[in-house]
Amino acid sequence: MASRAVNERIKHVESLISMIDLHEVELVGPLSEVFSHAEGIDANSLLSSHLGLVSKALEALEDAEREVELEASDDQQYRDARDAAIAKLSTTLNDTRLLFEAAYSKELAAEYGFTEDLPRSPASLKKSAEASVSALRTRELEETSPYGFDLDLAPLADRIETEIIPLITALEDVAREAREIREAIDARNEAMANFDETFRAVAAILHSYFVLVGRPDLAAMIS
Repeated sequence: MASRAVNERIKHVESLISMIDLHEVELVGPLSEVFSHAEGIDANSLLSSHLGLVSKALEALEDAEREVELEASDDQQYRDARDAAIAKLSTTLNDTRLLFEAAYSKELAAEYGFTEDLPRSPASLKKSAEASVSALRTRELEETSPYGFDLDLAPLADRIETEIIPLITALEDVAREAREIREAIDARNEAMANFDETFRAVAAILHSYFVLVGRPDLAAMIS
C-alpha cells in the first residue's frame, strides 16, 4: 500500500492527464498552428512525450515505494527471532543464577556476573552473557557448597554460549535489515525528488502551451 506522499503524487498525475484529455481539442489544433513553421513537430506526439516523462518518473517512484514496503515486511521476522533469542538467553541466565544462589550464595553468583537485573538492551545482554561465560571458563570455583552440591561450571558455560549464538545471528540480521530499509528509503526519496522535478517541469511546459494558444484560463488550471 502506497504512502500518503506517493498517493498524493499519483493523484496529481491523474489530475494532470485528465485535464489534458478533457481539453485536448482546445490545445492540440491551436498548438499545431503555433508550431506550423517548425517541420517535424507534431502536437499530439509532443504532449504524449511530456506526459510520458511524468508517467515514467511516477512508475520509478512506485517501484521504489514497493521496495520500501518489501523491506519493511521482511524486517518483522528478524525482530521476532531476536526477541525469541533474548527470551531464551534471559531464561538461561536466570536459571544459572538461581543454581548458583541455591548451591552457594547471591554474592558468589554476582561474581560470575549473575544478577537479578538483566541488561535491557539486546547488545548489553549479549555482552553480559559473554562475560559470564568467560568467568565460568576462567575463574576456578574454589568455594564449597554449604548444601553439598557443587556445580560443574563447564556445562553451565556451554549452555549459556549455546543461547548466545542465536542472539548474535538475530542482531546481525536486524542490523542488516535496518541498513537495507534505510537504503530503500533513500532510493525512494531520490525517486520522489526526481518525480517532483519532472512533474514541475512538465506542468510548467503544459502551462506555457495553453498560454501560447491563447487559453490562460486553462493554463491556470495546471498546478
